[in-house]
Amino acid sequence: VPVRIKGMNGESFDFNFALTENNQVIPIPDPGFIIDTILLDPEHQIVAKWNYTENIFTGVMPLKEQSIWIYPVPVKDRLEVGGGSAILGYQIVDAKGRTLSDFSGNTQTIDVHILLPGLYTVRVRSAAGWELKRFWKE
Repeated sequence: VPVRIKGMNGESFDFNFALTENNQVIPIPDPGFIIDTILLDPEHQIVAKWNYTENIFTGVMPLKEQSIWIYPVPVKDRLEVGGGSAILGYQIVDAKGRTLSDFSGNTQTIDVHILLPGLYTVRVRSAAGWELKRFWKE
């Protein structure tokens, strides 16, 4: 699987890894710069043209400072969202990567009462860009 590592200052480093088993740990070579983003299948030739690394749970957190926060976690009915930048919109994505809700506009409260219990990701768009936060719906 092709992988592209992008740095904080626009650097990039490409390499390939062989996926041979489930739950495989992939060692990432040192690219020589601070990692900002890791893209799986960056040219969209293997997975799909609509491949979004935000929907692939790699366990890698960006090193840049997170500016968006959510609470309460776990949540029952309403998820509060905030941070240093104005919220411009959000998407709620289930554990299979399906977008369940897509909202544009400034909001600080997301109504999640209709979601089934489980793990979800909220993709929050602000002036600083997109940030991912995971939450558990009771």
